[in-house]
Amino acid sequence: MKKNQVDIITMGCSKNLVDSELLMKQFEANGFHCTHDPVRPQGEIAVINTCGFISDAKEESIQTILEFAKRKEEGRLNRLYVMGCLSQRYKEDLERDIPEVDKFYGKFDYKQLLIDLGKAEVPSCAGKRHLTTPRHYHKATVKANKDNIVGLMALRRIQSDDAKEMLSLINSFSSEMQQLPELADLKKEYEALK
Repeated sequence: MKKNQVDIITMGCSKNLVDSELLMKQFEANGFHCTHDPVRPQGEIAVINTCGFISDAKEESIQTILEFAKRKEEGRLNRLYVMGCLSQRYKEDLERDIPEVDKFYGKFDYKQLLIDLGKAEVPSCAGKRHLTTPRHYHKATVKANKDNIVGLMALRRIQSDDAKEMLSLINSFSSEMQQLPELADLKKEYEALK
């Protein structure tokens, strides 16, 4: 177990990957070393960014949480945190069923995670990512995921009528994504409801 190292484990969609990369940048600005390798975790802290939309993704997220909870019980991990969609939607159930997790955070609570670790958000890192994929992948992902993003937004619309929550989700997308006509239209719609 490596001191001051955080293993970030990302489950689900490419949006979660971006969230993890933003979080990694914040951790690094606060003096942590971050890795993004679920196969060979070595850090004293693990953060699992979960997916909670599709049954298979939920099961995979829960299985991953249980694997890391076992690592913690065996003394191979000091702290375990869970964030993301699954954590937001099923927080109370997860807290009850998997008490080995130090804390469950919602989708947009990474700032609270930093505070709980005695750190703070570094404003100069806002919007900056620790890329875990090749640079050309970012541009390809923007183009390839256009329909997936619109589908995600439609799914989120079904799950939440809260205009502020929806605007927060839309605003969390990269500037390239926000320029997509479909997202721009949704943003206008929710701004009108606010």
